[in-house]
Amino acid sequence: MRRRLSRDCTIEGCEREFYAKELCALHYNRAKNPPKWIWHRQADTGAYRSWKSMLDRTVRPSGLLHKDYGGRGITVCDRWRNSFLDFLSDMGERPEGMSLDRIDVDGNYEPGNCRWATAKEQANNKRPVNKIQCKRGHLFSEVGQYTNPTTGSKDCRGCMAIRRTRFNEIRREKRRQLRLKKVS
Repeated sequence: MRRRLSRDCTIEGCEREFYAKELCALHYNRAKNPPKWIWHRQADTGAYRSWKSMLDRTVRPSGLLHKDYGGRGITVCDRWRNSFLDFLSDMGERPEGMSLDRIDVDGNYEPGNCRWATAKEQANNKRPVNKIQCKRGHLFSEVGQYTNPTTGSKDCRGCMAIRRTRFNEIRREKRRQLRLKKVS
């Protein structure tokens, strides 16, 4: 019968008995089947948080912004969806003060359509908003919108009616004052 020499695990601070490859059973099993976050050791980085947020917006229907991304048909390329390391190799680490931005706002998350951008750059790169209200809050519609034939500018019929009413009130008041002056 062979006598086994008792050695300790090589992990610093661990005093368990040697099991295999100079590790105790606990550390051997962890090394053999590491959790996913240990594989890339990037779980606390900005790039990882951006990657997770991108997946939440596009893949997870219960995500807060899913209706604006995945709900509109925006997807993530298979390479990035299945591997953070591939995302990291294509995009690099996130620079300070920047976040993930799609160059074409209607395009998918893929290497040719993504960049790291500042908040100002992102604010200038957004979907066009259909204007449904004028400055005073009147709803625009095809009927409620007036296009000036000479200038081509568009105006709300509600605002035009208010201006016309005020103009008419001022004109009536001036006429009344003129009549009063003539009488006196």
